[in-house]
Amino acid sequence: MPIDRGSLLREQVREEIMDLLIAGRLPLGERLNEVQLANELGVSRTPLREALSALARDGVVQSQPGKGFFLTNVTQQELRDGYPIIACLERFALRQCDIDSLMENMDDLRRLAQEMAASTDSAQSRRLDDEWHSKLLSSCSNHQVLTLIDSVKRPLNRFEHAYLSDPEGLATSERQHLAILDALAARDLLRAEQELENNWTTGMYRLLERISGSEPNNSDN
Repeated sequence: MPIDRGSLLREQVREEIMDLLIAGRLPLGERLNEVQLANELGVSRTPLREALSALARDGVVQSQPGKGFFLTNVTQQELRDGYPIIACLERFALRQCDIDSLMENMDDLRRLAQEMAASTDSAQSRRLDDEWHSKLLSSCSNHQVLTLIDSVKRPLNRFEHAYLSDPEGLATSERQHLAILDALAARDLLRAEQELENNWTTGMYRLLERISGSEPNNSDN
């Protein structure tokens, strides 16, 4: 079957737009300048609009007929709704993983956690965090739950500049990732699930704190 080069380009453009968003280089709540964005990415308007349409389906941007594409504003309610769903889904997915495969992936998972903590680029941190969670759940036997996780995560990615550009947040995430791995090394799957949920919950409250300027309601254990 021939490679769909148009599809590959569209996905690459989508990822580059997400990188700009995670890096805080695209203004929330304002219409995207498609000509400027296409020039910056070095692509034509067609793959750009296809990528933006895909992001609109994901809930990352909004499409307004006759007006173009807009980056949606950050809302605390989306965080409060979305992060607990991801936490529950990932706990369920971890429960469906093969324990031997989890053990085989431990070294890679530790390396990814350390690389993420050392990163000074929020877009790279986002990719490493996504890769860490994907690697953790790679042996999950329930592929439908993995698809659900991805669909819930995508629109929330636009919030992560606030968290992944924070060195303290990255250090906390590394500690929690390593705590999950320590639990797995002890074959304590229940504790690993709890640590995984704590990772998402802590991230939610840190984001709420940075968005609202209020004190967090949860602390890292």
